[in-house]
Amino acid sequence: TVTYNENPTITCPAAATGNTSDDGSGNCTTTVSIGTPTTGDNCSVSGVIAQVGGVTINPATYLFPIGVTTVTWIVTDGSGNTASCTQNVTVTDNEAPTFTAPANDIICRNGDCTYNINVSETGDVTDENDNCATGINATYSDNETGAADCDKAGIVIRTWTLLDGNGNSVSHQQIIYVNPKPSIIV
Repeated sequence: TVTYNENPTITCPAAATGNTSDDGSGNCTTTVSIGTPTTGDNCSVSGVIAQVGGVTINPATYLFPIGVTTVTWIVTDGSGNTASCTQNVTVTDNEAPTFTAPANDIICRNGDCTYNINVSETGDVTDENDNCATGINATYSDNETGAADCDKAGIVIRTWTLLDGNGNSVSHQQIIYVNPKPSIIV
């Protein structure tokens, strides 16, 4: 009886990286070119497989999610001996969301110098879009120093910002022109 108990050898490819793209699916996965391992055996290698979470995958078509995925490569020789190694595949989302800021607007002051710049008066963002996230909403901050003088025309600079769940953001400005308080002629 002759038995062969020597395991084959395997060296995994280097860690791989990929970036999601806007494919319209909203699932934020992507294929990544991860290479192939180097294998050897003093008799013969009968097969090499790649697994993620214990499930065999096709590395060329597998959709890697955002984050780090560990791929386990397993080589088997003709006698059933095996060896394995692991490779990390990191996928990031570097694509900023998109939106259109409301159009610039003109508002009037009241007799007491107050003015209304609520979004119901000046417009809101309605076209938020992202390759990975759904239901995201643009927020804003106002710089009202340019409208401090009640008797003069001024401006409010509204900066709209949209942030996705992966830290990507985009900002656009909206200018709100503020007319001076009305003059009373006696």
